[in-house]
Amino acid sequence: MPARAKITISQLAIRAVGASVNSVALFSPQQAGKIALDLFSKPRARKHKVHDPDLLAEARQESVVVNGHAVRFFHWAGDGPRVLLAHGWESNASRWEALVRALQRHGYDIVAPDAPSHGLSGGETFNVALYADALRELMASLRPQTLIGHSAGGMAAVFLLYNHPELTPQNLVLLAVPSELDVLMDRFRRMVGMNETVFHGMMDAFHGRYGWKMSDFSIRRFIQEVRVPGLLIHDRNDPIAPLEEGLSIHRNWKNSRLTVTQGLGHSLHGEEVVRTIIDYLENHKPT
Repeated sequence: MPARAKITISQLAIRAVGASVNSVALFSPQQAGKIALDLFSKPRARKHKVHDPDLLAEARQESVVVNGHAVRFFHWAGDGPRVLLAHGWESNASRWEALVRALQRHGYDIVAPDAPSHGLSGGETFNVALYADALRELMASLRPQTLIGHSAGGMAAVFLLYNHPELTPQNLVLLAVPSELDVLMDRFRRMVGMNETVFHGMMDAFHGRYGWKMSDFSIRRFIQEVRVPGLLIHDRNDPIAPLEEGLSIHRNWKNSRLTVTQGLGHSLHGEEVVRTIIDYLENHKPT
């Protein structure tokens, strides 16, 4: 089957899920909201299970238990400063392959976990607070000098440092990080074709499940309390986290530096990004 047909079928399947949840909302917005929240809390296995075997073969693999589930992390030993890498939604530690190689060439000590319910880590559901709990365990035990997060990994990193300033590293690097959780979730539900009734039900379900409103989760607001200089990288045409959100974080993050790329999208895979991160870290090494 041609690749174009596969994409079309996938898109149709996603829209069918949205239409199904919309139908439930006709009878029970609350139930539809719970279904939607569950859908957006469970990563698709085929999207995050496949690792780069060569990259993992070079790493020491360890696990730490967080909230009753084993979180797997990988350690590429080096003599230089330690860097902790946090990937995003429906990804895994292998997404950092190009950056790991560059950091190795410069002698850094590198640690990268698979997020809860991602890759080789345990669990079935995911949210940023759970991810922050996992990063807290690693930050407290390993004490990296630099924390780097992509997308949801960056959101978890900021949320962690907002709540635990005692764990603040010397450098923070954020890649393609969305600013407002409610705006991000609204964007996702529109991509799937869920209507506003479902979205309001999902916000109510979120509040009932976690005890705080989705709109309260604001990276723009949290970053104001984070006392660490850092680097922010965002693409001009990011469809998941529009550039304006990156600019908003930058405006509210004291002593931050912003680099805007073109054509790399939300993933920010590219030599330019790797080079920018390495240059920043080399110029901000611990004294």
